[in-house]
Amino acid sequence: MGFLIKLIERNRASVAIVVLILLAGVIARTQMTIETFPNIPVPFVVTQVVHLGISPEDGARLIARPIEQELETLDGIVEVRSTARENLVYTVAEFDLDKDIDLAVSDVREAV
Repeated sequence: MGFLIKLIERNRASVAIVVLILLAGVIARTQMTIETFPNIPVPFVVTQVVHLGISPEDGARLIARPIEQELETLDGIVEVRSTARENLVYTVAEFDLDKDIDLAVSDVREAV
């Protein structure tokens, strides 16, 4: 309580300190470099299998599950997700950030 009372008693000093902190923040913000379109490699590889006439249940069982099992054996894999729809199966493989994306695409092609 004593600290707050001292701040209230010395209101000009308190306001001056707040203004200096805000000014320092504004100056620091203007000195930061911000890229409009940063070049960030996305570590995802998406495979799409089109098979006309296949149901989502059969697509998940006959296509998605074997692809997932093959992709999970790859080095640097974080997660594998699949979505089966009428006539279509999507598989998304997420890799580590330090994995070369071209090598990841090559590995996925070989596995599929």
